[in-house]
Amino acid sequence: SPLKRCLETVQHVPASKLFITKEPKLMEIDYGLAEGKNLEFIKKNYPEIIRKWENDQDPRFPKGENTADVLKRVMEVIQNIKLEDQKKLLLCTHDVVVKCILGKAVNMPMKEWYKIQIPHLTPLKFILMNDTIFPDLSEDQIKTTFSQLM
Repeated sequence: SPLKRCLETVQHVPASKLFITKEPKLMEIDYGLAEGKNLEFIKKNYPEIIRKWENDQDPRFPKGENTADVLKRVMEVIQNIKLEDQKKLLLCTHDVVVKCILGKAVNMPMKEWYKIQIPHLTPLKFILMNDTIFPDLSEDQIKTTFSQLM
C-alpha cells in the first residue's frame, strides 16, 4: 500500500533485495464519508448500512467502498503476481485487505469476514498455487485469527 504506515513498516524488513512499489489496490477500504468515524456515528447518520449488515448484505460506505470492491481490486493484484511468477513477495497492506485475502482463501462466507482478527504487525504467509491461495498459518495464528468464529 502507498500509505505512510505501510511504507514505514516495510523499511524495517531485513532484506538484501527489497524493491518497494506503491500499489494503490492494496490500500485499506475506502470508508468514504464514514472515514475516521466510529460505529455510533454510522448508526446515527447511516442506519441503512447497519440494516444491510444485519441482513447479511455488503453495503458501500457513502462515497466509499464495500468488501466486494476491496476483494475485486486485491484479486487483480494477486492475478498480476501469478502472471509475474514471483517466488517470494512481501505485501504490506491493511486490515480489510488481509481479511479479504484470508476469507477468500478459506472459503468463508463474505458476511463473516469482519470476525477475522488480523494480528497487528504479524506477518501472515500465503502460498499462491495456480488460481488458489493457501494460508500458511501457525497454530497460534489460526487460534488468534479465527477466535471470533470458534
